[in-house]
Amino acid sequence: MSSAATTAQYPPALHGADDARPSLTRLAAVELRKMADTRAGLWLQISVALLTVLVVVITCVTGHAQDHSLRHIFDNAIQPAAVLLPIVGTLLVTSEWSQRTTLSTFALAAVDVLDPAAEDPATFALDVVSVIESTLEDPRQILAAQLNKARGEAVAAMKAEGIEYDERIELLDDVTYPRPLDELLGHTFEVYLQSNPWAADGQLSPKSVVREMWERAFTFREYVSVYGLTRSEGAVLRYLSDAFKALRSGVPAAARTEDVTDIVEWLGELVRQVDSSLLDEWEQLTSPDQPLNAPVTVPARPRPLTGNERAFTAMVRNALFRRVELFARRRWHDLGELDGAAGWTSERWEEVVHDYFAEHDDVGTGADARGPAMLIIDRQPDMWRVRQILDDPAGDHDWGFDVEVDLEASDEEGAAVIRVVDAGRMD
Repeated sequence: MSSAATTAQYPPALHGADDARPSLTRLAAVELRKMADTRAGLWLQISVALLTVLVVVITCVTGHAQDHSLRHIFDNAIQPAAVLLPIVGTLLVTSEWSQRTTLSTFALAAVDVLDPAAEDPATFALDVVSVIESTLEDPRQILAAQLNKARGEAVAAMKAEGIEYDERIELLDDVTYPRPLDELLGHTFEVYLQSNPWAADGQLSPKSVVREMWERAFTFREYVSVYGLTRSEGAVLRYLSDAFKALRSGVPAAARTEDVTDIVEWLGELVRQVDSSLLDEWEQLTSPDQPLNAPVTVPARPRPLTGNERAFTAMVRNALFRRVELFARRRWHDLGELDGAAGWTSERWEEVVHDYFAEHDDVGTGADARGPAMLIIDRQPDMWRVRQILDDPAGDHDWGFDVEVDLEASDEEGAAVIRVVDAGRMD
């Protein structure tokens, strides 16, 4: 498939239409279309029409002749519509009504509280994600899995420290799933309610799903596997889709930094590669440059992963940074599982790790270590050659690893296919 054909089939990327908004006419058309795009909505419309016809027939064949006037028939005919159309309107308004709707304006106020000048760009972007996630409905299966894992790790740590059983049980009450910005968002919400009491029905719920996936460089499959969510893949995908839509439409333009845009593009492509139907139709409907009468078509298969270079670059960065984190934690067995097929077994990684730590005390894994300065990408038509530099404490930046990214294989796999070529000192 040619790149031109691909571009024509899909809506523009986020960074190409930051300030675009659909017209009022298009919004009205979309809302009217939603009246019949579900089975319940369609049958409700059909019921109104059938009842109207039935009332007209009954009026014509019964009653006195003086009651068969056009005015009398019309008055009777509109009765079913008078009863059922308000229900249609209610369903239309509330079809997407959720906690997110109530808290969407709060999210705008909360993002304004964040200070991009006081934080590094990567942390600011993650905090924006946390604000948006706090306004989404809780994915109960995911949060339960996070809580179980957190408590399991806490129990293991307490056993290693020799803490008695009764004390462990008491301490477990304080263990919860990740809740970034919990205190800040709670205080901000209290202040917000003073001038917006109508938002009190919204349940603010800080959580970390998208943020954790980005920070730990998880793919969809890896996240599902780590938390044992195989039977809840649909719930995970639905939450990620909702998060993408909220981030795409709910972040003010002033807060849409390059790092925020990278996360949004990455998340959208991650969801699309798993199930493109969740996003393609939504994006086409909300794209302001599409003709009003353009048919809504969902591609039979997702666009090539590499077709969105910004999102694909973010995926490559995440995959490499995951290796950096494993390297920093001296987890050569996990590195061997990732790269064993390329000849980089756990024994080979162990040797490189030992050589590095014989020279340096640690490996940086903060925002600087994840920044673009630590990544050199040579983009070729069929293959990217990438060098990931390790952030050593001396600042020499002479250790790292070289990889090749197979673009065609990545498109087939729906994830970045990476082959380690070399690792160690890069003199």
